[in-house]
Amino acid sequence: MSDIWLFFLAITAMLLLVWRLANGHERPMTKREQERMFFRQAYGLSIDRMLSETPLDRAEVRRLRDSGRGVGRARAISYVRKWDPVPQEIAAQFVDRV
Repeated sequence: MSDIWLFFLAITAMLLLVWRLANGHERPMTKREQERMFFRQAYGLSIDRMLSETPLDRAEVRRLRDSGRGVGRARAISYVRKWDPVPQEIAAQFVDRV
């Protein structure tokens, strides 16, 4: 009888161990978190650094921003986010300050 209990306890311990290992992984980062991480790593969370260091074509950003009424600014923000994956509010500040 004690052998059965020992076997049952060993199986239960193994199942608990496998369950803990499977659930121990971190969840993947969301797109917003990835964008924030990129901005932190590339520019140290500084719009001024982004303005001085980004390889984006500022003339293109200005052209897109100034074309059209409301859609021009949105296109410029989309352009910035395409080439520099930063959060939307950061891209909007960049477009406004270029």
